[in-house]
Amino acid sequence: MSIDKLYERLETKDFLNPSTADIFSPFFFYTYDATEEYQVRKEIESLKQKLKRPLAMVDTLVINIYEVVVEYLKNQTVAGKTHFDLLLELDKNGSDRLPISLERLLAKDDFITFLLDKIQSHLSSDSHLKKVYVFLHGFGTVYPYLRAHKLVSRLEQYVKNYKVIIFYPGKFDGINYKLFNKLAVKNIYRANHLNTLLEQ
Repeated sequence: MSIDKLYERLETKDFLNPSTADIFSPFFFYTYDATEEYQVRKEIESLKQKLKRPLAMVDTLVINIYEVVVEYLKNQTVAGKTHFDLLLELDKNGSDRLPISLERLLAKDDFITFLLDKIQSHLSSDSHLKKVYVFLHGFGTVYPYLRAHKLVSRLEQYVKNYKVIIFYPGKFDGINYKLFNKLAVKNIYRANHLNTLLEQ
């Protein structure tokens, strides 16, 4: 990941404008080698700090989607037990219902509302800094229970006046995004490939 190149793009006046639409979508995928996951996470935090500097003056929200999933499951209860604890019980008992149960929970509108509330809380908080970027990462950790392309399709009607940068452990072959460079995703129609934009 070239943090300097990415920073240079994110701090430009045109890109800082949420409505710039040489773009068809406010979603941007930044692809990287999955073996560089922990280095990328460090650079995401570094990028967040650099964007606060006077040239850009941006307060970026960084979201680890795995942490949001865990928090959501711990906040949802059934009969006095959290969904997180119930899933742990399924895992402890070796139940084959665990994968489908988790996928169904994350497919609920409540999860999208939970995530959007976090984003809105950031956007509406007082700050002298601009709030135009949300960074999402951690998709390799939540696969296959939550897939980036499905999350984008569920969020796109709600994302207004900011851009979502998705750090994606895989590659883009010009047509498909491939998680871990292997698993092709064919239906991210409108998301922009940020790496390609950086090469222009």
